[in-house]
Amino acid sequence: MKKQRAKILISLLAIIPIIIFSYQETNELKPSNDINAVQGTELAVANKGKEQLVVQAAQDNQTELTHEIIIEKTNQFMETLVQEVDTTNKVKQMNTTEELYQAFERVTTRDVAKTYVDYYYKEKEDGLYILPTETPPWFVEGKDYQKEKIADNTYHITQNNQSDMYGNYVISIEMSYKQGNWIITKINHNG
Repeated sequence: MKKQRAKILISLLAIIPIIIFSYQETNELKPSNDINAVQGTELAVANKGKEQLVVQAAQDNQTELTHEIIIEKTNQFMETLVQEVDTTNKVKQMNTTEELYQAFERVTTRDVAKTYVDYYYKEKEDGLYILPTETPPWFVEGKDYQKEKIADNTYHITQNNQSDMYGNYVISIEMSYKQGNWIITKINHNG
């Protein structure tokens, strides 16, 4: 919602100078209009400066990796990995691994997705099947984690967990801001 408001504000700030200048006379400036023309130019420069500040503020806000984004992206990853299947384990919403890779594009890289798709899915002539097994050790939403900035627009998330299936394990997730979106760029889990 904030992103949408910022886009609308930026659009309005970009359109206002165009509207102002479109109503000015195209003839050479008359002596009586010189002062107004200079003031109009100063106003346009001021508006452009404000627009740049708004754009920069919006970009800074988007590139901040928040707790909400971490939860959203880790949940989306698992929701994409665990597809709805019929009684024969045939995936209902997709027919090919390529469709599954495309679904993963909103949350991770193709290389990261490939590791999981290759392990959990098999494509057959009649569709895509999930191999019945447990989900991987994963990020637990309600537990503490560490967030470390390792580069511009790249963070390392580490969480210590325990489960009956995997015992004690550590999950490490690298998240990077690429092409206007936070995505998971690396995943490691070990016991």
